[in-house]
This record gives sequence, structure tokens and C-alpha cells, in this order.
Amino acid sequence: MERGGPARDGGDDPAPQAACGERLVDRAAGVRVIDTSTGAVVRTLPTEGLVFPVHPTSTGLVLAGELRVTAGGSALGAQVPGLLHVYEGFEERARL
Repeated sequence: MERGGPARDGGDDPAPQAACGERLVDRAAGVRVIDTSTGAVVRTLPTEGLVFPVHPTSTGLVLAGELRVTAGGSALGAQVPGLLHVYEGFEERARL
């Protein structure tokens, strides 16, 4: 099931949301890089699943936590160990 609502710019691309027990839509995966002068998405840093939180560091790194869930465990599904992505510029430097 696709979740979300209208984009802030008035477009129809839904904002990604996690929902227990529901299939997460793959098109929401990744960290969107936004040009703040235009509000346009200029690229997406790759991930396999839904990402939150995202934290820019004072040294220019971007830390992105990837949520991972799977069916089973209960009616709501089960969370499996997540991943921490470390980006420098537009390149992934580590996946922990």
C-alpha cells in the first residue's frame, strides 16, 4: 500500500512513510538531495529501503538510517537490523 500525501511543491509524489504490516513502496527508497534555491530534487542517494532519520554533520558527511522490516513476527510484521549509510558529497563512504 502506498502511503503519503501531496508533495510540498504541489506535486503528486507522496512523502515516504513507514507503516508496520504494510508493504513499503520501493520508489520511496533513497535520500533525496534538494536544490534549496529551486526546491527541485537534483539526485537521490541510493538505499534499498526507507530512510529516516537523516543527519548532516558539521564535517560535511550525511548520515542516513535505513529502516528494514519483514513479514512475520506478529500481525504488524517484524523489524530487522537497520543500516547506517555514510555519504560524503554524493558518494557512499560506508554502510554499517
